[in-house]
Amino acid sequence: MNPNDELGLLVGEVVDQLTTVQFYMGGGAAAYSKPAVRQLYEAARREDPEPLSYQAARALVDAISEGDNVLILTGLLSPPVLVPETDGPIGALTLARSLALGLGAKVTVLIEDGFEHSLTRLAPSSGLTPAPSSGAIRPQQIAVAGFPLDEKAASSEAERLIEKMQPKAVIAIEKLDCNTNGVFHNGGGIDMGAVTAPMNRIVDRARTAGVLTIGIGDGGNEIGLGNIETSVRQILAMGMNCGCPCGGGIAASTPTDLTIVAAVANWGAYAIETVMAALLGRPELLHSEAISRRLHDEAARCGYIDPASCQSDGFVDGLPPEMSTLLVKQLHIMLAAQMNPNGRREIFRSLMADRATVQAQVDSWPETRHQ
Repeated sequence: MNPNDELGLLVGEVVDQLTTVQFYMGGGAAAYSKPAVRQLYEAARREDPEPLSYQAARALVDAISEGDNVLILTGLLSPPVLVPETDGPIGALTLARSLALGLGAKVTVLIEDGFEHSLTRLAPSSGLTPAPSSGAIRPQQIAVAGFPLDEKAASSEAERLIEKMQPKAVIAIEKLDCNTNGVFHNGGGIDMGAVTAPMNRIVDRARTAGVLTIGIGDGGNEIGLGNIETSVRQILAMGMNCGCPCGGGIAASTPTDLTIVAAVANWGAYAIETVMAALLGRPELLHSEAISRRLHDEAARCGYIDPASCQSDGFVDGLPPEMSTLLVKQLHIMLAAQMNPNGRREIFRSLMADRATVQAQVDSWPETRHQ
């Protein structure tokens, strides 16, 4: 194992812990009387020795080369106003930035038809400029496109996208999935099928083609959380009983190769960015505090809402934008400490290198301390 892999594993353990701290009982898995995100995380990790964020970052670094296409799927329309929430699109853009700058990927972000214009407006706040709708994706650019709500059209478009673009990875972030009855639910058990683009068709087609797939979620009802469907049913009350006529619960049914569980789905994207930064030795691949502030401010101006209040104020899942920005700050501080070869850890190691001398100093202290 090379040093960067060792660093990536260490950083992955830290970021998995940080991003699964549940600060607010807001929606999805947080809508219940006790925190459930950590239970979902443990179910996703099971006995795997490697942190979830490390698994995803390592797989992306291995799969993607300069100029390769990547699809990121996002968008969750929140009732009763039925516009996209802030959780998902923000993380999709920051992760797209990291993949573009770090691996040279050509990233296309998909959202429900009709909302691609607001996402295109939001994109520059990540540092990437939107590519022309009919043109090639150039360095430092990102493409944004709508995806149909109609099932038949969605299946056809999914097949076209995979065959035409030949993506090396498909990543879903806070993207509603259907249960085993084919019904899409939000965290409150509402049937969301009428306003949800069935992007699980893209994931299904990608898996058939052998494309790397990653699902990021926080509530058990998102694409990728189908990997832990049984656990979601056991952990969440609505996992088994959604309360709608389908009677199938909110648990997602679509699996992905890898799953990320976080307290806020955006934070799952930040976790991957952080580990990629460690693996590649490039801390700038984790977006900055300034980018975080810009994205949350612009998301409010674009009309993206906090699902906990349905207000366009930059909040995410009931938490103020400062919360996400502070998390980014913590992640950068941690990266700087871990990646500095001449940092305090190395100083400590050098001080402890001569164990016999250190032990003699300790043993002689009672006699020499008053000298």
